[in-house]
Amino acid sequence: MGFTGHTHTPETKRKIALKVSRINKEAWANPDSGLRNRKDPWITRRAKGEVSRLLGKTYEEIYGEEGAKRRREIARDPNTWRGFNVSNEQRRIFSLMAWDTPEKARRNFEAQQRKPSKFEILLTERLNKEFPNTWKYVGDGQVWIAGKNPDFFCINGQKLLIEAYTPYFAQKGYGSVEAYIEKRKSCFLAYGFQTLFLNLCEKDWDLLIEQVKIFLGGK
Repeated sequence: MGFTGHTHTPETKRKIALKVSRINKEAWANPDSGLRNRKDPWITRRAKGEVSRLLGKTYEEIYGEEGAKRRREIARDPNTWRGFNVSNEQRRIFSLMAWDTPEKARRNFEAQQRKPSKFEILLTERLNKEFPNTWKYVGDGQVWIAGKNPDFFCINGQKLLIEAYTPYFAQKGYGSVEAYIEKRKSCFLAYGFQTLFLNLCEKDWDLLIEQVKIFLGGK
């Protein structure tokens, strides 16, 4: 709905502007509206009236010594914010920095309120059908290993995990699919977990299930 094609008198335009201004002021003044409160910019709907934990803290307290150093280096780079044109590599660095500690990873994950994708739902159904009482979807934050949340956890006693990925998001987060697999695999292996990586863009889902059978049978 809009005013395209309509011509309003100056008086009507003034009334509309006053009404919009009143609605905006009421929204900004209400901490539960989802907008920041102008009287106290640290109050948000999520905080529900509580002062942000970041208020008054230094970069070192929030991100640690190394994280603070990296943020300052990026901020000083004249190319970082030129025309607000941030490179893909810089965006990837920002993304990784937001998840580089278990505490920040959990906080960010909870804020996202992640739910399984349609592909993860389909895979969950196939795994439950082919391997009853073997796999559980935990990609919604139920299980954390070294600050990383795997997608599927083996519940029959074996220390096995499944990571279901799409090449696009693997490349976006880690630079390449190979880097994604290597880093996640080594991280979980350090805690004794073997990991199977399944490409959800694979058209032959029977082949994916066959990979799971081999993965289980060889352990």
